[in-house]
Amino acid sequence: MIHIKSFNSNGRGAFDISSLAKDVIEKEKVKDGLLIISVLNQLCALTMIEYEVNLIHDLGKLINEIPSENNFVKLSLFQKSLVVPITDGDLFLGSFQQITLIDLNKDAGERRLAFMVITK
Repeated sequence: MIHIKSFNSNGRGAFDISSLAKDVIEKEKVKDGLLIISVLNQLCALTMIEYEVNLIHDLGKLINEIPSENNFVKLSLFQKSLVVPITDGDLFLGSFQQITLIDLNKDAGERRLAFMVITK
């Protein structure tokens, strides 16, 4: 089953979406498996990073320094989908990692994600 989740974005920035992923795991009552996450907006991508103000600032700085004015080119360096292991009913991430959506839209609006759980 595919779960579509959305949230409102103010536009350009990075957003911790780990709680949306955890909601899907809880709803599906999954103990162990894989969670596939895909972003459905053209000017958004996904990554896993420690969601800490200085690191998020550095990520934004890195994106801004890519020598292209085209945001589609910039986002091609990131992923549109991620696969995250589920262990003991929780996301199996590094100690300080979060699932982060990168939004390069200049305008605010709804951002949509698709989640699918795979189990044995």
